[in-house]
Amino acid sequence: MLMNLQALKKKLTFRGYAAGGAEARFICPFCDGKGFGPDKRGHLYVNVNTGNFFCHRCNTKGYKEFLEQYLGISLSLNVPDNKEDLSISLGSVDIVTQGLLKDLVDKVKPLSDEGLRYLASRGLTEEQIKGYQFVELTSISNRVCLPLIYNNELVAFQCRSYAHEEPKYLFQPRHTKIKNILFQYDSAKYYSTTYLVEGIFDAMSIGFNAMAIFGHYLANTQLEALIKTNISNIIVVLDRDTEGDSIKMATKLTNYFNTAGYLTWANIPKEFKDIDEIHHAYGREGVETVLNTQIKYV
Repeated sequence: MLMNLQALKKKLTFRGYAAGGAEARFICPFCDGKGFGPDKRGHLYVNVNTGNFFCHRCNTKGYKEFLEQYLGISLSLNVPDNKEDLSISLGSVDIVTQGLLKDLVDKVKPLSDEGLRYLASRGLTEEQIKGYQFVELTSISNRVCLPLIYNNELVAFQCRSYAHEEPKYLFQPRHTKIKNILFQYDSAKYYSTTYLVEGIFDAMSIGFNAMAIFGHYLANTQLEALIKTNISNIIVVLDRDTEGDSIKMATKLTNYFNTAGYLTWANIPKEFKDIDEIHHAYGREGVETVLNTQIKYV
């Protein structure tokens, strides 16, 4: 059983991770009552696997069950994921790809503890892990795999290593033309304001009105798909090191949409390299603050 860190973050102030991600740091709720004064730095360390906790300031320690009772929440994270839960359509993809995808679906297996731990450490909630239908595949090890749905059809799986293996990302089937699709297109196309980001976790950090373009340039096929929507305001939110590409892309998009803008990184602390890292540190509220204050229109 793994920890539902999102439930804990709603009750305590999160201050980051320690021990290589094995522990989450929070403002300690016990320090003040024990005569140490309010904790301002985050001395309460909670093991992300067991829920055992220890405050390095007031020395309070205990088990997950005590935290659950003290805070009035459940910290258990259970995701019964399997191929029977994977609702997909192979639709109009070519015959060869249909065969490859059917073979991959047969290789779907539930998330391992390691895979679930990785997704939880990325800040995904139990509802997101279920809703996005994350799985693993028997044909490749140590990777969480996301079904990529485009125009309501399964077109591929994107698999992310959780064991520091290279390459970090693999696409299955391997011949997938990833620049022909947009992640979350089926939801984001209905919003009047839509964000373009580089990767899937960036998109998840913003919400269903964000599309991942799988890189830092927009392919013509992706642009054509965007033009067919009713989007009026489009905002480019690429990584810090590709802000120049954000400006060029936003400028080009002004030819097709009412307004276009981009995220400027000048006033954002340099330790953050993408929007997902901001979400990891400050949650959805932090992401919304950045998007409300650091967008520049062209």
